[in-house]
Amino acid sequence: MSLHEKTKLVHINDALLTNAEMRCLTHDDVFLHDDVINAYIYCISAQEHLQNRADGKVHIASTFVSSLFKKDKIDPATHRHIVKRVNTFLEHDMVFLPVNIRKCHWYLSVINAKKREIQVLDSLGVGMGRSDLTMTLQGLDKHLKIACDMPEFKRGDRWQDLDIMNWTVVDKFQEPIQTDSASCGLFMLNCMEYWTGDILSDNFTQKDMKEFRRKLAVILLETELNKLKGSPIYYQADNEENVSDNEENVSDSDVEFLEDRKRKRQDSHDGAEDKSPLRNPIMAADPQDLVDELCHHIMSINDATSLE
Repeated sequence: MSLHEKTKLVHINDALLTNAEMRCLTHDDVFLHDDVINAYIYCISAQEHLQNRADGKVHIASTFVSSLFKKDKIDPATHRHIVKRVNTFLEHDMVFLPVNIRKCHWYLSVINAKKREIQVLDSLGVGMGRSDLTMTLQGLDKHLKIACDMPEFKRGDRWQDLDIMNWTVVDKFQEPIQTDSASCGLFMLNCMEYWTGDILSDNFTQKDMKEFRRKLAVILLETELNKLKGSPIYYQADNEENVSDNEENVSDSDVEFLEDRKRKRQDSHDGAEDKSPLRNPIMAADPQDLVDELCHHIMSINDATSLE
Protein backbone atom coordinates (compact mmCIF):
# COMPACT_ATOMS: atom_id res chain seq x y z
CA MET A 1 0.00 0.00 0.00
CA SER A 2 1.32 3.41 -0.94
CA LEU A 3 1.36 5.93 1.88
CA HIS A 4 -0.13 9.37 1.41
CA GLU A 5 2.52 12.09 1.58
CA LYS A 6 0.87 13.60 4.68
CA THR A 7 0.84 10.36 6.63
CA LYS A 8 2.61 10.98 9.94
CA LEU A 9 5.42 8.50 10.58
CA VAL A 10 7.74 9.94 13.22
CA HIS A 11 7.10 12.13 16.26
CA ILE A 12 10.14 12.71 18.48
CA ASN A 13 9.95 15.67 20.86
CA ASP A 14 8.91 18.59 18.63
CA ALA A 15 10.00 16.89 15.40
CA LEU A 16 6.96 15.59 13.52
CA LEU A 17 7.76 13.90 10.22
CA THR A 18 5.36 12.94 7.47
CA ASN A 19 5.97 10.48 4.67
CA ALA A 20 6.83 13.40 2.36
CA GLU A 21 9.49 14.69 4.76
CA MET A 22 10.95 11.22 5.26
CA ARG A 23 11.49 10.78 1.53
CA CYS A 24 14.78 12.65 1.79
CA LEU A 25 16.06 9.41 3.35
CA THR A 26 15.22 7.34 0.27
CA HIS A 27 16.74 9.68 -2.32
CA ASP A 28 20.49 10.27 -2.40
CA ASP A 29 20.27 13.63 -4.16
CA VAL A 30 17.96 15.33 -1.63
CA PHE A 31 18.98 17.53 1.31
CA LEU A 32 17.88 16.41 4.76
CA HIS A 33 14.74 18.05 6.09
CA ASP A 34 15.34 20.17 9.21
CA ASP A 35 13.08 17.98 11.34
CA VAL A 36 14.89 14.83 10.22
CA ILE A 37 18.07 16.43 11.53
CA ASN A 38 16.36 17.46 14.77
CA ALA A 39 14.79 14.03 15.29
CA TYR A 40 18.22 12.39 15.13
CA ILE A 41 19.71 15.08 17.37
CA TYR A 42 17.11 14.10 19.98
CA CYS A 43 18.07 10.45 19.52
CA ILE A 44 21.76 11.24 20.05
CA SER A 45 21.01 13.43 23.07
CA ALA A 46 19.04 10.59 24.68
CA GLN A 47 22.09 8.30 24.62
CA GLU A 48 23.81 8.64 27.98
CA HIS A 49 27.21 7.54 26.68
CA LEU A 50 27.13 10.36 24.09
CA GLN A 51 26.45 13.08 26.64
CA ASN A 52 30.02 12.97 27.92
CA ARG A 53 33.04 13.15 25.63
CA ALA A 54 36.78 13.54 26.13
CA ASP A 55 36.46 17.33 26.45
CA GLY A 56 33.50 17.15 28.80
CA LYS A 57 29.73 17.31 28.89
CA VAL A 58 27.93 17.95 25.59
CA HIS A 59 24.73 19.78 24.67
CA ILE A 60 23.46 19.57 21.08
CA ALA A 61 21.20 22.42 19.98
CA SER A 62 18.44 21.88 17.44
CA THR A 63 18.36 23.63 14.08
CA PHE A 64 15.55 25.81 15.43
CA VAL A 65 17.61 27.02 18.40
CA SER A 66 20.61 27.66 16.18
CA SER A 67 18.47 29.70 13.78
CA LEU A 68 17.37 31.99 16.64
CA PHE A 69 20.90 33.35 16.91
CA LYS A 70 20.74 34.68 13.35
CA LYS A 71 17.71 36.89 13.98
CA ASP A 72 18.37 40.63 13.84
CA LYS A 73 15.84 41.65 16.49
CA ILE A 74 15.22 40.04 19.86
CA ASP A 75 11.77 40.36 21.38
CA PRO A 76 12.04 41.36 25.09
CA ALA A 77 9.22 38.90 25.76
CA THR A 78 11.65 36.08 24.95
CA HIS A 79 14.30 37.10 27.51
CA ARG A 80 13.15 34.50 30.03
CA HIS A 81 13.52 31.79 27.40
CA ILE A 82 16.94 33.17 26.51
CA VAL A 83 18.31 33.00 30.05
CA LYS A 84 16.98 29.46 30.44
CA ARG A 85 18.71 28.43 27.21
CA VAL A 86 21.96 30.16 28.16
CA ASN A 87 21.94 28.49 31.59
CA THR A 88 21.66 25.13 29.83
CA PHE A 89 24.63 25.99 27.61
CA LEU A 90 26.74 27.01 30.61
CA GLU A 91 26.05 23.67 32.30
CA HIS A 92 28.00 21.98 29.50
CA ASP A 93 31.63 22.05 28.37
CA MET A 94 30.75 21.85 24.69
CA VAL A 95 27.73 23.13 22.77
CA PHE A 96 27.14 21.75 19.28
CA LEU A 97 25.43 24.24 16.97
CA PRO A 98 24.26 23.22 13.48
CA VAL A 99 25.02 26.00 11.01
CA ASN A 100 23.10 26.39 7.78
CA ILE A 101 24.07 28.29 4.67
CA ARG A 102 20.49 28.74 3.55
CA LYS A 103 19.36 26.21 0.93
CA CYS A 104 22.97 25.31 0.30
CA HIS A 105 24.95 23.60 3.04
CA TRP A 106 25.02 22.28 6.63
CA TYR A 107 28.05 22.07 8.90
CA LEU A 108 28.76 21.78 12.61
CA SER A 109 30.21 24.41 14.91
CA VAL A 110 31.34 23.41 18.40
CA ILE A 111 31.58 25.91 21.24
CA ASN A 112 34.41 24.29 23.21
CA ALA A 113 34.59 26.14 26.53
CA LYS A 114 37.57 24.19 27.87
CA LYS A 115 39.73 25.14 24.92
CA ARG A 116 38.11 28.55 24.32
CA GLU A 117 37.67 27.48 20.70
CA ILE A 118 34.97 27.62 18.08
CA GLN A 119 35.62 24.35 16.30
CA VAL A 120 34.28 24.05 12.75
CA LEU A 121 33.58 20.61 11.29
CA ASP A 122 32.68 21.21 7.67
CA SER A 123 32.49 18.24 5.29
CA LEU A 124 33.51 20.56 2.43
CA GLY A 125 36.67 21.64 4.20
CA VAL A 126 37.68 25.29 4.29
CA GLY A 127 36.25 26.20 0.90
CA MET A 128 32.94 27.59 2.15
CA GLY A 129 32.50 31.06 3.60
CA ARG A 130 31.94 31.54 7.33
CA SER A 131 29.55 34.50 7.32
CA ASP A 132 26.73 32.33 8.67
CA LEU A 133 28.97 31.18 11.51
CA THR A 134 29.84 34.80 12.30
CA MET A 135 26.15 35.72 12.41
CA THR A 136 25.43 32.74 14.67
CA LEU A 137 28.22 33.65 17.09
CA GLN A 138 27.17 37.31 17.16
CA GLY A 139 23.63 36.22 18.00
CA LEU A 140 24.84 33.88 20.74
CA ASP A 141 26.96 36.71 22.13
CA LYS A 142 23.84 38.92 22.34
CA HIS A 143 21.95 36.16 24.13
CA LEU A 144 24.78 35.72 26.63
CA LYS A 145 24.78 39.44 27.43
CA ILE A 146 21.00 39.51 27.84
CA ALA A 147 21.13 36.49 30.16
CA CYS A 148 23.84 38.07 32.31
CA ASP A 149 21.44 40.87 33.26
CA MET A 150 18.62 38.54 34.24
CA PRO A 151 18.06 37.53 37.89
CA GLU A 152 17.66 33.88 36.82
CA PHE A 153 21.15 33.80 35.29
CA LYS A 154 23.44 31.02 36.56
CA ARG A 155 27.08 31.57 35.66
CA GLY A 156 28.46 28.19 36.68
CA ASP A 157 32.16 27.35 36.45
CA ARG A 158 32.51 25.35 33.23
CA TRP A 159 33.15 28.31 30.91
CA GLN A 160 36.38 30.24 31.52
CA ASP A 161 34.80 33.38 30.11
CA LEU A 162 31.81 34.41 28.02
CA ASP A 163 33.68 36.54 25.49
CA ILE A 164 33.13 34.04 22.66
CA MET A 165 33.80 36.61 19.92
CA ASN A 166 37.45 36.54 20.98
CA TRP A 167 37.75 32.77 21.09
CA THR A 168 39.83 31.08 18.40
CA VAL A 169 37.98 29.73 15.36
CA VAL A 170 39.55 26.46 14.20
CA ASP A 171 38.66 24.56 11.02
CA LYS A 172 39.10 20.86 11.79
CA PHE A 173 38.73 19.58 8.22
CA GLN A 174 41.26 21.16 5.92
CA GLU A 175 40.26 18.98 2.97
CA PRO A 176 36.75 18.00 1.80
CA ILE A 177 35.42 14.60 2.83
CA GLN A 178 32.12 15.15 0.99
CA THR A 179 32.13 14.58 -2.76
CA ASP A 180 28.45 14.96 -3.65
CA SER A 181 26.10 17.94 -3.34
CA ALA A 182 23.42 16.68 -0.94
CA SER A 183 24.89 14.71 1.97
CA CYS A 184 26.19 17.59 4.10
CA GLY A 185 23.44 17.06 6.70
CA LEU A 186 24.40 13.40 7.03
CA PHE A 187 28.05 14.32 7.57
CA MET A 188 27.02 16.89 10.17
CA LEU A 189 25.01 14.31 12.13
CA ASN A 190 27.98 11.93 12.10
CA CYS A 191 30.20 14.73 13.40
CA MET A 192 27.72 15.38 16.21
CA GLU A 193 27.77 11.73 17.15
CA TYR A 194 31.52 11.12 17.03
CA TRP A 195 33.30 14.41 17.82
CA THR A 196 35.09 14.20 21.18
CA GLY A 197 36.43 17.75 21.29
CA ASP A 198 39.77 16.65 19.85
CA ILE A 199 39.13 13.96 17.27
CA LEU A 200 36.39 11.88 15.68
CA SER A 201 35.94 8.63 17.59
CA ASP A 202 34.95 6.90 14.35
CA ASN A 203 35.86 7.45 10.71
CA PHE A 204 33.33 7.91 7.92
CA THR A 205 33.53 8.71 4.23
CA GLN A 206 31.24 9.67 1.38
CA LYS A 207 30.70 5.98 0.67
CA ASP A 208 29.22 5.52 4.15
CA MET A 209 26.60 8.23 3.69
CA LYS A 210 24.34 6.25 1.36
CA GLU A 211 24.03 3.43 3.88
CA PHE A 212 23.64 5.88 6.77
CA ARG A 213 20.82 7.68 4.93
CA ARG A 214 18.79 4.44 4.73
CA LYS A 215 19.78 3.41 8.24
CA LEU A 216 18.58 6.75 9.56
CA ALA A 217 15.07 6.08 8.24
CA VAL A 218 14.88 2.82 10.18
CA ILE A 219 16.34 4.39 13.34
CA LEU A 220 13.78 7.19 13.39
CA LEU A 221 10.89 4.82 12.75
CA GLU A 222 11.95 2.19 15.26
CA THR A 223 13.35 4.24 18.15
CA GLU A 224 11.40 4.09 21.39
CA LEU A 225 11.43 7.91 21.32
CA ASN A 226 9.06 7.83 18.35
CA LYS A 227 5.63 8.45 19.85
CA LEU A 228 4.00 6.95 16.75
CA LYS A 229 5.84 3.64 16.93
CA GLY A 230 3.45 0.73 17.21
CA SER A 231 0.40 2.92 16.77
CA PRO A 232 -1.98 2.97 13.82
CA ILE A 233 -1.33 6.03 11.70
CA TYR A 234 -4.14 7.91 10.04
CA TYR A 235 -4.25 10.44 7.29
CA GLN A 236 -7.17 12.81 7.02
CA ALA A 237 -7.43 15.15 4.04
CA ASP A 238 -7.24 18.86 4.85
CA ASN A 239 -10.38 19.55 2.84
CA GLU A 240 -12.45 16.80 4.41
CA GLU A 241 -15.92 18.13 5.18
CA ASN A 242 -17.25 17.91 8.70
CA VAL A 243 -19.92 15.30 9.10
CA SER A 244 -23.24 16.26 10.64
CA ASP A 245 -23.72 16.10 14.39
CA ASN A 246 -25.66 12.85 14.25
CA GLU A 247 -22.81 11.21 12.34
CA GLU A 248 -19.90 12.26 14.56
CA ASN A 249 -20.10 9.25 16.86
CA VAL A 250 -20.63 6.26 14.61
CA SER A 251 -21.24 2.85 16.15
CA ASP A 252 -20.54 -0.45 14.42
CA SER A 253 -24.20 -0.69 13.39
CA ASP A 254 -23.91 2.65 11.59
CA VAL A 255 -21.14 1.49 9.26
CA GLU A 256 -22.38 1.36 5.69
CA PHE A 257 -20.57 0.01 2.64
CA LEU A 258 -20.67 2.08 -0.53
CA GLU A 259 -22.21 -0.84 -2.42
CA ASP A 260 -25.04 -1.00 0.12
CA ARG A 261 -25.64 2.72 -0.29
CA LYS A 262 -25.76 2.28 -4.07
CA ARG A 263 -28.21 -0.62 -3.76
CA LYS A 264 -30.47 1.41 -1.47
CA ARG A 265 -30.58 4.16 -4.04
CA GLN A 266 -31.56 1.72 -6.76
CA ASP A 267 -34.23 0.06 -4.60
CA SER A 268 -35.81 3.30 -3.42
CA HIS A 269 -39.55 2.99 -4.17
CA ASP A 270 -40.00 6.64 -5.04
CA GLY A 271 -36.93 6.77 -7.24
CA ALA A 272 -35.56 9.77 -5.32
CA GLU A 273 -31.81 10.08 -5.35
CA ASP A 274 -30.06 9.73 -2.00
CA LYS A 275 -27.95 12.87 -1.74
CA SER A 276 -26.71 12.35 1.80
CA PRO A 277 -22.95 12.89 1.97
CA LEU A 278 -20.56 9.98 1.79
CA ARG A 279 -17.75 9.98 4.30
CA ASN A 280 -14.33 10.50 2.81
CA PRO A 281 -12.14 7.50 3.55
CA ILE A 282 -9.39 7.75 6.15
CA MET A 283 -6.36 5.73 5.20
CA ALA A 284 -4.72 3.65 7.90
CA ALA A 285 -1.05 2.78 7.49
CA ASP A 286 1.88 1.39 9.40
CA PRO A 287 5.54 2.54 9.54
CA GLN A 288 6.51 -0.92 8.29
CA ASP A 289 5.22 0.16 4.88
CA LEU A 290 8.11 2.59 4.57
CA VAL A 291 10.57 -0.13 5.52
CA ASP A 292 8.96 -2.37 2.89
CA GLU A 293 9.43 0.42 0.36
CA LEU A 294 13.11 0.64 1.27
CA CYS A 295 13.51 -3.12 0.91
CA HIS A 296 11.75 -3.01 -2.46
CA HIS A 297 14.15 -0.27 -3.56
CA ILE A 298 17.16 -2.35 -2.50
CA MET A 299 15.83 -5.44 -4.28
CA SER A 300 15.44 -3.44 -7.49
CA ILE A 301 19.15 -2.56 -7.62
CA ASN A 302 21.00 -4.69 -10.15
CA ASP A 303 24.42 -3.10 -9.80
CA ALA A 304 26.69 -5.22 -7.58
CA THR A 305 28.85 -2.27 -6.53
CA SER A 306 25.84 -0.23 -5.42
CA LEU A 307 24.44 -3.19 -3.49
CA GLU A 308 27.72 -3.63 -1.65
